Amino acid sequence: MIVNFWPQLFQQLRSLGRVARAAQLRLVCLIAVLAIGLSGCAESDLGIRFDSPSQGVITQRIYLGERLLSLSNMTVKQLQKAIAQQTQSVGGSVKQLPNQTLLISIPFRDAIDLEQKFNRFFKPQAKLALALSDFPTIPTQLAVRRNNFLLLERTRLSYDVDLRNLGLTGSTGQLLFSPGSLINLTFHLDTPWNVKVLAPKQQPNLQQQGRQLNWQLLPGEENHLDVAFWMPNPIGLGAIVIGAIVALGYYLRYPTTMPESMASRSSLSSTNTQ
Repeated sequence: MIVNFWPQLFQQLRSLGRVARAAQLRLVCLIAVLAIGLSGCAESDLGIRFDSPSQGVITQRIYLGERLLSLSNMTVKQLQKAIAQQTQSVGGSVKQLPNQTLLISIPFRDAIDLEQKFNRFFKPQAKLALALSDFPTIPTQLAVRRNNFLLLERTRLSYDVDLRNLGLTGSTGQLLFSPGSLINLTFHLDTPWNVKVLAPKQQPNLQQQGRQLNWQLLPGEENHLDVAFWMPNPIGLGAIVIGAIVALGYYLRYPTTMPESMASRSSLSSTNTQ
């Protein structure tokens, strides 16, 4: 795929007569980074899993191939250490898998904790940012809102990823070239119950399978996802269970039979009436 890619690239560059020479050079540098440095490792798998309103985990797989490291000023161990420190700063852990792959896991307690940890993790600290300074910056933002009801909790999640730095745009803002054939960026969301997509309503790169949502991000574009889903509210359910136990205990301790004092008063009242 890479071998046949370069002739097509230069042929397309020649056809872009209105594109400035600086923009063409930027495109060549960007594609060189993607084609040479990221081929075979330009895949990002990011996911959020909700087990309950009070428990979940953020996961991400990172492949540290030699071609990727050739674009960084760090060795494998140094980059692994920087990623581990960044993960631990938000209470997560890193597991090393075969083939220089890292599995990042960041647990969260609730929606507020998820939003804070997610946005903090994807704003790298100085050491990690320096290691990846040669890569295009990718602005990302996650917003989570929740509404509590008696037995249920509604969560609304909005995720924005700006991948325009991974493409070439013209002077009017139109996308002239996107390296989507070279990189694969996916985001998946797992919820206890089915999830409803609020925006975009129709998108070919969005697939829903029951409680799991898979989203294929588009390089060179602004990606926006807005979803909502319901989860059982453990606080409300717990309150109902506690109330039922109290009512049952009261019933067992104080039966429905009338106490003797009340019965004697009732009998005396009926006698006086007669």
